[in-house]
Amino acid sequence: MRPTHGEHAQALALFRGSLRAIVAMAGVLIDVGLGWSNERNAQAAADTAVLAAGKSYATPPKDDAAAHAVAAVSGFTANYTDRGGTARTNGVTVAYPPAMDDFAGELGYVQVTVKGPMQTTSDQPTLGHAAARR
Repeated sequence: MRPTHGEHAQALALFRGSLRAIVAMAGVLIDVGLGWSNERNAQAAADTAVLAAGKSYATPPKDDAAAHAVAAVSGFTANYTDRGGTARTNGVTVAYPPAMDDFAGELGYVQVTVKGPMQTTSDQPTLGHAAARR
């Protein structure tokens, strides 16, 4: 039994609809994957920068330059432009004592927060922060 013209058109419409759904789902998966990758990179930059800041703060003079230099190697600088085109100056912040989390206000700890533009469709910045005992 041969398919009629109407059955061919119906199959084509179903295929086009299915293909659109598959491509849309692939786009969402890629976007989410890039978001996770961006956040992991930010966290890695914060982790290494806080180690540099902790070492710097343990030996005088206390200086934020080491944390900024290490974060810059990972692609996070003090100044960046967000996805909306706004210039931001809070890309890398060093707090002694920490301003948030479990060690907030405790002397002997240093905190580094890194922010940068998310390389996905999200308007939220990539964020990573870490605290370490100096």
